[in-house]
Amino acid sequence: FNFLNTTDSLNGSGLVYSWDFGDGSNSTEKNPSKSFGTAGVYLAKLRSTNGFGCKDSSSLSLTVYNEPNVNISLNSSEQCEKNQSFNILNSSTVSYGGGTLTYNWLLNDSLISSNTNISLNSLGIGNHQLKLIATSNFSCKDSTEKTITILGSPKADYTVNQDSQCLDGNRFQFYNGSLIGSGTLFYTWNFGDSLSSQLTNPVTSFDKFGSYEVALIAYTIAGCSDTVKKLIFVHSTPVIEFTLSDTALCLKNNEFIFNNNSSNPDGLSLSYSWDLGDSTRVNTLNTSRQYSKSGDYFVRLIG
Repeated sequence: FNFLNTTDSLNGSGLVYSWDFGDGSNSTEKNPSKSFGTAGVYLAKLRSTNGFGCKDSSSLSLTVYNEPNVNISLNSSEQCEKNQSFNILNSSTVSYGGGTLTYNWLLNDSLISSNTNISLNSLGIGNHQLKLIATSNFSCKDSTEKTITILGSPKADYTVNQDSQCLDGNRFQFYNGSLIGSGTLFYTWNFGDSLSSQLTNPVTSFDKFGSYEVALIAYTIAGCSDTVKKLIFVHSTPVIEFTLSDTALCLKNNEFIFNNNSSNPDGLSLSYSWDLGDSTRVNTLNTSRQYSKSGDYFVRLIG
């Protein structure tokens, strides 16, 4: 409070001043300044005395309002870039007589909200300064700041030498293509058959046919992670069988009929190639053959 003394001495004699600020403090300055340490109502009184001992006084009621007590809490001050979700709870208060509060939230010195509580979920990597300014309806202010840190999240990815292989001799080589802006990545591979690996570029084989969902989890030492899943296929080995109408016939009017009884355990359709032993090849399901020369012929069916 800055006090302006407008006392006038009508007879021109010099004046002496005595101020009583109502909190036990006083001053003899003409235009004093005063700060109060406690909220409340104070009666400030000025007594003026001229050189002849004539006195007069004036008083003024002063009100000192409470300042806000600003406080915020966060569900977490450090989160990963991916799936970040900051919930900020405002628990600011003002003592009785201090009025009501309004709020301004600043992120990196830019106003972002005037709500009581806020949420943040799209911050870039690095440190961010969050500031809350609380203002009472008597223009009393207080503020507090928190630092929010966003940690880099990896981008998980991989390729495989061949995502569809036969059961016999299958060998899947995985090439890790995961990325992160800075820092070291760690890995967990789940191959979909109860086996796993922590290698960067693992190799695995499967002992049963079927489809397998291979998941790669890439994570940092701070726990930021990303997961990618892809399907690979292991195809069963066909069971190739056939029967024929006879194994020996006379040359004249001979006709051998071949019936294909092959099957494929995983249910996928098969294509066939018959080698009838005399340089004749056909690609039908079943076939027949009349041989023009006598002899032994080795018939082979490939599926």
